[in-house]
Formats: sequence, structure tokens, C-alpha cells
Amino acid sequence: MTQPPPDPSARNALLLAFPVRLYTALRTVRLDPAATPRTLHSIDLLEQTFRSLLAAVGEDRVELAVVEQHLLVCSEQLSDRDQGRPQIQGLITLFLHLQVHGLTLHTALTRADFTRFALLLAGLPEGRVPPEPLPVLVDRAGLHSIVVASRRCAALGEDEPVVRTVPASTGAAEVADDPAGRLLAAAAAARSDEELAAVTTALLTRLAGSMDPDRQPGDQQVLARALTGLEPGLLARLLCRLPQTPPAGQLLDAVLEALPPEQLDQLAASLRDLLKRIPVPPLLDQLLTTAVQPGAHRDEAARILTALGTPAARLLLQHLMSDDHRFARRQLLDLLRRAGEPATAILLEQLHRDAPWYVLRTIIRLLGEVGGPEHFAAVRPFLAHPDLRVQQEVLTTARRIGGTQTGDFLLEALQSVPDALTTTVVQHAAEVHDERFVRPLIDLLERPRHFLGKNHDDLQLAICSALGAIGSTQATATLGRVAASRTVPGLEGTAEAVRQAAARALAQIRRTGEVQSGEGVTEERTGAGSAPSGTEEAAKMRLIDLIAATARAGDFRTAERLRDRIYEIDGLALTEIIRAGEIIEAEKRGAIRGEDLEIWAALTDTLSSEEFQTIYHEFIERSYKPEETIVGQGASNEELFFINRGSVKVSHLAGSRELFITSLHRGQIAGENFFTPSFWTVSLTSLTPVTLYVLPRSALSAWQERFPGLRTRLHQFYAASNNIHAMLDRKGLERRRDQRFTLTRRIQVQPVNTLDAPTGRGFRAETADLSLGGLAFLIRIGRQENARLLLGRRMQVVLPVGGAVESLVLKGLIIGVQPFHLLQNDFSVHFRFDRPLDEQELQTILG
Repeated sequence: MTQPPPDPSARNALLLAFPVRLYTALRTVRLDPAATPRTLHSIDLLEQTFRSLLAAVGEDRVELAVVEQHLLVCSEQLSDRDQGRPQIQGLITLFLHLQVHGLTLHTALTRADFTRFALLLAGLPEGRVPPEPLPVLVDRAGLHSIVVASRRCAALGEDEPVVRTVPASTGAAEVADDPAGRLLAAAAAARSDEELAAVTTALLTRLAGSMDPDRQPGDQQVLARALTGLEPGLLARLLCRLPQTPPAGQLLDAVLEALPPEQLDQLAASLRDLLKRIPVPPLLDQLLTTAVQPGAHRDEAARILTALGTPAARLLLQHLMSDDHRFARRQLLDLLRRAGEPATAILLEQLHRDAPWYVLRTIIRLLGEVGGPEHFAAVRPFLAHPDLRVQQEVLTTARRIGGTQTGDFLLEALQSVPDALTTTVVQHAAEVHDERFVRPLIDLLERPRHFLGKNHDDLQLAICSALGAIGSTQATATLGRVAASRTVPGLEGTAEAVRQAAARALAQIRRTGEVQSGEGVTEERTGAGSAPSGTEEAAKMRLIDLIAATARAGDFRTAERLRDRIYEIDGLALTEIIRAGEIIEAEKRGAIRGEDLEIWAALTDTLSSEEFQTIYHEFIERSYKPEETIVGQGASNEELFFINRGSVKVSHLAGSRELFITSLHRGQIAGENFFTPSFWTVSLTSLTPVTLYVLPRSALSAWQERFPGLRTRLHQFYAASNNIHAMLDRKGLERRRDQRFTLTRRIQVQPVNTLDAPTGRGFRAETADLSLGGLAFLIRIGRQENARLLLGRRMQVVLPVGGAVESLVLKGLIIGVQPFHLLQNDFSVHFRFDRPLDEQELQTILG
């Protein structure tokens, strides 16, 4: 009976499975002792796969080889997709580090042989050339069923010293004495892509060995001189063949360090021509990684990358459209601007494709950041796009790159945009200072109140502000009627906030003329060098009247600026200065609603009258309908919420379940990220119609000098009136639900960029505790406000472990920074891992 033919799919699966099992076993032995169940299981799987593969190929051996950065198994090359697997790439890198071409494993191998071989490799220094050649070590271990093939370069003889076309200026004799220099000389003499590929492979093998700390510093100088001797086109071909491995990165660093600016430009030109004919190589990713993170060669990498035209621009846009890391985004935008026309050409090309609204919005936003006025004509027609969010982005882009077209565009938009965007157009118009807007704005202001329903007040407020900023006297009559609408028949329904805004706009228009008059008097007095004149006295009196009118309208910041103008006119006018201050303070006291004084009586007892007035006039009033989300769990909102009316539900999301925590009512405050950096652990939702006073955190720095103790007293009031964290603790909903273990270790912490690579300078810290999901560490920060800069940053932590694994690299997100010992400026930083530890890893760390 004939045997059925072997299944090709099963055979192919085994060709992939064996190297994957081999690499997994090597890594397991390096991490765990040989007698652990996980290690024994991994060796068993490897031995079983080895036997199955022998049967499938019908041979008495299995051969592994690395040729041109590709792994061959039994003389067959794996697919491109399989070549990209982490285990296969790890095995290729291991072969490079060991300086071997391949392995032959004979059928006589036993499970004990596989264990000894794995232990042998695990004992070698990771990422370095072994102290003795691997064939010697394998033979000494008695592993006679494993044959190691040492790596040789096909372009060179066994020990052939090659020095051919290296210019004399590069130090030919010195290059001849260095293997890397000889290989680069061989690259200069390569006649085909095959020869160049062989030289590249050998060079990377040599560079892998140069990472040994015992390597002499002069070797790098020799390598640098050899690199400068290569013709730019040849060097470009060599670089485009580099994989993403540490030796390849070392070679790129050497190029960036060795070549002067003019040679870097020549190299960039050669690379640009080469990229027109070949697929995009890993080199672009390596250049991008170097260009976006602080380092010695950052500028040189950016110089080359931004000169590479369309392929580099596409790469930058790909990362920019999928990345939200603020630091990396700034770097990518800067590179995109430097890339110039290729970047904007790609954006304009994408703009005219049939794309979803969110893609169009992103493209328009990027054009607003990297384009110029000449590109706005392509964006302008999208104001007619059916999606409101795209239209809004067009309006924002007009502010950025509209140039001389902005005024005409906004006038057109004022007549055509939907009602929901009219307020946005008016706000932009305030920045243009074009009197052509006065008549259309007046017409909008005088429309019936029901025009925009609940948005009507916002629109009227924006119109008053815009008319005041434009400063045209054409608007004074209309603004006067609105400001006096309480007594004008037909306008009694105008909101109080709109009347106050109209009064402020009137004052601003009048001030434009009156203050300028005062400045003219000041210049006249200064030029004459005389005592204050009667005209100057009149200017001060007009300023006092203007301060009174502005303060009555509720514009206290403008009133205070006008008071400062009295100092400029006459620094000795103490009577007028004191009087102006009294007027402002009296109006501030009168501007506080009596109802608010009752609601916040406990807060006014904690603060002085001046402190409460300062906080009160920084409040931003917001209203919410029932069941509206005020702030969501996990947000980084930095505002402090004062509940003035209604009830607010506090809830916590645990998986898919929403758990009710408590409810807050008028006179209570909430703000998890206001005093100490932390993401919100709860959500706030309005239960009834709610009115909040919102205090922006930016106000704290403005108070620091004038009221140094205000922040502390406000924090004490918050702690006394807010019970959210107490309720979370009572219900067992603490942020870190895993058991914590006390751990004291010195660690290295370093930011990572969007490519998940370390960036910038790291710092040392000391761990406080550890759990499966994260850890806390202690650091000293000189200024308390700097602690907030850490919140939301992605970091990597290098945690010493000891034993077979010297350290673990753990990546994750900083989710909280809490004071630990304020007198010594110590803070505890809470770090959440991207991937929770398993129990075995935790036990390894804890010992």
C-alpha cells in the first residue's frame, strides 16, 4: 500500500514552527531556571517539533542559515510575512551577534542536548560577540550533533586584506588595519548588488562585535574615515540595504557623525534618486527615530530625512495622522514643514479623494499647520461640505493660513454657514478688525431673539465683543440700545450678560479714541519735561470716568489696565490711583450676586473678602441639561467645579458596569486634577438642570504672588467639602485593585516617543511598591508645578531583577503624581504598565 504524499501546508507550518520554538526555548532558559515547568515544557515542544520536521522533510538533519538578513530552514526561505515575526527576527539577530552563518542539527540530538545547547547560549553575554567562537564552545560542551558554520563574506577571501579605491585622505594604511575599514573598501570595489549585499552583511556582523565595551575608541574613528571615502551613490545603496538592528543603527550613527554637511546633502540627493526605483527601506524609520528624539545626531538625521521628498513626507504624514503624543507631534510637524512642497502636495492630493469626513478634517488641519496662504484656495470650497465638523475645521484653517483672503472668506461665511457655526465666524471676525463686518454684525444683533434659540445669547455676546474689537463708531447707536434694553420697549428680553457685553463694547470703542488722546498728552508732557499740565489732569479725569464705566460693565481686567495708564501718565498721582482702585473694588463687591454669597458662605468664611472676589471674578459659568456628562472617567481635565445649582451624579465605571458613588449638590466642589496631577477616577453627570462655576487651573499661577496662601486654603476647603475619595475607598474601588508589595529598588526612568523608543535624558528614582498592574516610585522635584508635566507621559522603567535576568524593561503611562513629603519636595509617581505582569514575573522581581 503506497504512502499518501506529504501535506505541503503541514510541512510549511513545521518549517516555521521549528525556528520559532528554538528561539522561544532560548529566551525561556535565559529568563527561568532550567528545572522550572515552563522551561521543561518549552524544551519538550522544541524536541517534538524537531522530530516532526525531520519526518516531514525526509532528512537526517535540520539546517538553519541566515542569508542577506533572511532565515532559511532546510534550504527553504520563509515567506516575507513569516520573516517579519519577532521570533524569526530575534533568531536572525542572534546569529549576527554570534558571528555564525548557520546551524546543522543532526537526528542524534536528544532532549538533554537541546537543554545543554540552550543553557550554553543563555550563559553568553546578550547582544555581544562571545568571548570564544561558538564552534569552539559547542565542541567543548560535547554537543557533537550540532555543527556551527562560521560567517564568511562572499566578496572577500578568507583572510584577504582588501584596500582598493579608498582615497588617500581617509588614511588608507589605517583603514587597511581595521576589518570594518577593509569591508568598506570592499564595498567601494563591489561590482554587483550581490557583492554589495555580502559586504553589507559582513559589515553588520563586524559592527555587532564592535559593541563590545573592550573595543578600542580609535576603531570608531577609523570607521568614520572609511565612510567619508565612499562615493555618495554607493553609500546610499549600502544604507538602503540595512535592516532595523542595533548594528545597522550603529552604522547609521557613524555616517551621521562622520559626514560633513556638504556630504550629507550629497548623500540625501543620492538616496532621493534611489528611492524612486526601490521600495521604502527601513532606513527611513531609523532616520525618523533619530530625528524626533534628542540626541547627538538629531539635526543630521532631520537634514537627510526632510530632503528625501515624497517617500519621507508620506512616512511623516502616516505617523502624524495616527499619533497624539504632544512632544512627538511637534517634532513631526516641524519635520513636515521642513519637507516643504512634497508634504503639501500629498495633502492636496489626498484632499481631493473621496474620503470620510474625519480624514478630510485631519488633512485640512494639517494643511493649516504646515501650509501657507497659497494652499488656502484648495481648502476654501470645503466650507460647503455637508459635515459640520469639516466646515468648522475650514474656519479654523482660515485663521491660520487664510492670509489676505481671510476677510473676504469670513464675510462670505457669515452669510452661508449653518446657525451652529455663526458664532464661530463672528469670533474669528473679531480678529480681522475689518469695518466691513460692522453692518452685517449689527443686522445679526438686531434679529429676533428666537433666531438661534438657546444659542442666541452666545451669538449676541460674540457680536458685542467683535464690534468692540473692531472699534467702529458706526456700532455705538445699536450697542447703546442693547445696553439700555431694560428700559427700551421691545428689547426687555435681552439677557443681562448681553447688556453688559454691549456696555463693555461701547466702553472699548470710546476708549480707543479717549486713551489715545491721553497718550498724546503724555508724549507732549514727556517731550516738554515740565510738571503735569491742565490737559494732563483732564486726561487723568477722563481715565477715572472710563474706569468707572468699564468696572460698572463688569470688565474688571480692562478697568485695571486703565488704572495702570494713570501710573504711566503721572506716577505721583496717588489720589487718582487710590480712587481708581476703590472704584474697581467697590464694583467687584457689587458684582457678586447676593444668592452666591449665601451658597458659598462656607468658602467666604475660609477666605478673605479680597481672595473670594478674586476667585469669583475668574469663574466661568456653564449650564448642563439633565444626563449630560460634565467630565468623564479617565479625563485629564484640570478645572475645579463649583456646583451653584442642581445635583450632580458621581459614578465609577468598573468594566462594563457603572457604579453609583454619591451625589453632589450646590455649595460642593469637585476637581480631581486641580491640586495634584491625576486622571479622573470618576465621572460627573448632571442629574437635574445644573449650573456650575468653573475655575480654570491657570488662575493659580496668577494669584501666587498676590495671595501666596490662597491655594492652600482653597485646597483645605476642597478636602473638607469633597467626599468622593472616601466613598471610593468605602466601596473598595481604589484605582489599583491588585495587591501591592513593598519594593525598594533603584530604577532608571526614561520617556519614550511614539515609536516606542527611549527619548531624551532619563532620571533615577526609587520604587515604593509594586503590583501586577503597575508600580509607584519616588522622585524629588524642585518646583511643585513641574510634577504636572509628568502626568500622561509614556515612560519606560528599567527595573533591576538579578539572577539570570539582570533587569526588566517595563513600558507604560504615568497616571498620577502625588505629594509624598512636601518639605523635601518628594513626590510619588504612579506608573501603569502597558502589559500587566504575570505571576511568574512578579515572583522573579520580588525574589
